[in-house]
Amino acid sequence: TNAHKSKAIMMYPIVLAVAAICVVDGRLVSLSTKKALETPGPVENAFSKWAVLAPARGEHDIQMRDTQTDEQIESFIMKPHWAKKDVPKVYVYDLPGYEIPKTIEGVFGRKETLSLVRGSVQSEMSVRVVDQYEADTMYMYYLKGSPYRTMNPDEADLFYVPLAHYHVGWGELNLKLNKTGPAIEENLPRMLHYLNRTTANRHVQIAGHTGDIGCAYWYSQGPLLAPMYRLSLEHYANRGLKHYRSIIYPTVASGMDKQEVKKLMSAAATGPRPYFIMSLFGLHGSAGAVALRKNLHNQCTAGKKCLRDPVSAFEISTASGRHGVYLKSTFCLEPPGDSPSRKAILDVMIAGCIPVLFWKNQTELWPYHVKSWDQVSILIEPENHHKTIDVLKAVSSERIQILQQNIIGLIPLLSYKPFGTNEDYDDAFEATLVGLWQEIRTSSS
Repeated sequence: TNAHKSKAIMMYPIVLAVAAICVVDGRLVSLSTKKALETPGPVENAFSKWAVLAPARGEHDIQMRDTQTDEQIESFIMKPHWAKKDVPKVYVYDLPGYEIPKTIEGVFGRKETLSLVRGSVQSEMSVRVVDQYEADTMYMYYLKGSPYRTMNPDEADLFYVPLAHYHVGWGELNLKLNKTGPAIEENLPRMLHYLNRTTANRHVQIAGHTGDIGCAYWYSQGPLLAPMYRLSLEHYANRGLKHYRSIIYPTVASGMDKQEVKKLMSAAATGPRPYFIMSLFGLHGSAGAVALRKNLHNQCTAGKKCLRDPVSAFEISTASGRHGVYLKSTFCLEPPGDSPSRKAILDVMIAGCIPVLFWKNQTELWPYHVKSWDQVSILIEPENHHKTIDVLKAVSSERIQILQQNIIGLIPLLSYKPFGTNEDYDDAFEATLVGLWQEIRTSSS
């Protein structure tokens, strides 16, 4: 409960630990500081965050300003990934009691301005301060106003069931469902007038969450409900459901028009990246994840090659500040925590930073949006976790450039564009619909 959370915050201080590692004349230099934001309680029980910044060696200091022109950025964002005829028509059930925000900011969050200085050139760009668990709101917003929405169920390819907004015990709909399995099996199909054995696998639910979704209807194994497609930020807590897929988190590029996305892409594609490694993570998660995070931190701070001095945490305290650091970084470490996925994996890619993954199941995330993780990331195998820095130092400059260029070309598909505007680039919404519809047609053939 909120009361318990407040009490926990009072008992245990929040400690922000910021560390930097540098490669200087062959030595690793570590800069770190710990700042208590709350004074009562034992420090050893505190939640910690570490930001890792490693200035690049000369051959890793990739400057892409001369290789990525405005015309190339335009070609990246306008590249057709599918024909518009391949985007399915979607029927949206009008279930009682739900509302969506009326404004772009209400759906996608407010904007923060980031000032960029590249040599003698200064510019500004916007990033979105978005709630990472608002994907279901965004899809409801998009599908209700989408040009691919149809009011005629007979011509629908997909049927969207807007249920994820109903947490157990909330709203008129849950009163009708009575929060129990048998009631769901009986009542929910009655509300979905076009649900039958033929159309069941073309019905879609979306939840903007990771892990186990706390709604009874979500995991229904009934003959009509089990074949539905469930889309959430991860697909691991599927309880044996066959049609369970993952969709991307909302990113800092959410709700951006084409010109704003072009600015993001241009910033990611130009200028030097003075930091070799960057990571921002807390000490939490499963036992294996915590051990990995400690291992990574220890690689940065262990031994006589590490020096310690205070550094400021200002740059990593805001979405725009973090994005500015990502833009300066070649590799961004993304160890799993409470679950395999992290929103930061996507945010660093928006900035053109190469995500470094550590568990193979991280490369199974978001199949509709990222087709080949080996083309846009580095996977550190478990036997090499203890020497992550050495593995990354061995990556050639040629491979770094290829990965960066592949990531930049992918940015539009990691962006949720606003509807009701003349935004004609392929985006994350369409990637979900097209990928899902292609999968359904392939499995049915």
